[in-house]
Formats: sequence, structure tokens, C-alpha cells
Amino acid sequence: MFDGSFPLKDLPIGLVLYRFGDLFQGMVVERKNRFLVIASHDGRDFECHLHDPGRLKELIFPGNFVLIRRAHAARTEYRISAARRGSFWILVDSGIHSDIASHLLCDGFRQEVPLSGKRIDFAWESGAGIVYLEVKGCSLALDSVALFPDAPTKRGTEQVRALTDYVREGGRAYVLFLVFSEDAASFQANSKTDPDFADQLEAFLAAGGEVLTAKAGFRGNTLVYLGSVPLGG
Repeated sequence: MFDGSFPLKDLPIGLVLYRFGDLFQGMVVERKNRFLVIASHDGRDFECHLHDPGRLKELIFPGNFVLIRRAHAARTEYRISAARRGSFWILVDSGIHSDIASHLLCDGFRQEVPLSGKRIDFAWESGAGIVYLEVKGCSLALDSVALFPDAPTKRGTEQVRALTDYVREGGRAYVLFLVFSEDAASFQANSKTDPDFADQLEAFLAAGGEVLTAKAGFRGNTLVYLGSVPLGG
């Protein structure tokens, strides 16, 4: 159970965080729009749902390899789970971030909790009040630095602002970044892509909020825990 001191479990490296079932490899033919990709496999093209609001330009482009699973969406039978970068598979499915995070967190949490008109992913009741934790997935890495976001995120900025205000009022709050690049050695906010989010995260830290990281990578059809990375400059 959560004792009010720290929301993450003490986890062993290699702990399975998510099992995908059957995955098969395909190749990107075209990204039709934000959430729809044409992929090819075994000589045929078909539509895949891409459940990630990011730009993903370094991951979802014609000719790159992706991991696909059968999962019915509104108009497709398939869903992209990961994309190839170098020798690694990078998760590109934000729909399972909370499922992944739940394996990292101490028991006793509630999910999708309101705060100042925003929805925060997790919360615990503690003796000192409610403790909030928001989860963000980080698929972008440059020169071994994991960066978030890879596209401007007004929603993310507003969520961190709500957490910042809560901390300033004496509450406790965390932002957990799930880092999906195995070669990432540190994490920092992507101020070049979204200076508003970077400034708000800095304000959150200055107010007394805490940023946590957890790195995860593919091992076969599972995603496993690979430890944390420090915050960069």
C-alpha cells in the first residue's frame, strides 16, 4: 500500500509491465492522418490505428518497420504497438500508458481523478491529503536524451499547471515520464518543440512537485522495466 512517502514500487530490472499477445512485423506505407497508418505485411496493405497524438516523424515514416497487433478500432482491425529505431522497438501506443504505469505504482490508487477541471491519471489518499500523479509517455530521444513532448501539448501543459497550483497550496504531486528509448541516458522537457510545457514543468519543480522517470523496452512480445533515468539540464 502507498504510505504517503513515494508512489513507485521498488521494482526489479526486467519486470514485465505489459504483455501484448501476438505481434507481427509490418512496414509503414503511408501515414494517412494523425491516427491512421497504411502498413504492409506478407504482400498486402491494410489500415492500422495509431493511438498516439505525437508527430512521431522519426518513427512512423514510409519504409520503417512497425509491430502490429489485431485490435479492433472504429474502422480498423489492427493497431500499431511499436516502431523501429536503430536496434530498438519504441512503444507508440499511448492508450496503454496507464496500464503500464499501474505496474510501477504502489497499491491503493484511484484512476482518472479530477483536479481543477482536469483529469489526472492517478491519486492516493494519504494522511496529509490526496497525492496526485500524472503519466506521460516519451517516445522521442536525441543523442541519448529522452525528450517530451514531440509535439505541442496544450492538454499536458494545463494538467501540469493544475498540479503546480495544487503543490503551491501545500499538496503533493508527481509527473511520471515513461521513457521508451532504451538508449536514453537522461530526460528533459523538449523546450524547442513546446516551450510552454517546458516552462510549466520547471514551475512545477520549483513549487515542490517531483518528476519521476521509468524506462521500458521490448523483450519479445512483452514490455519490461529497465530502471530510471536522471533529469537532464
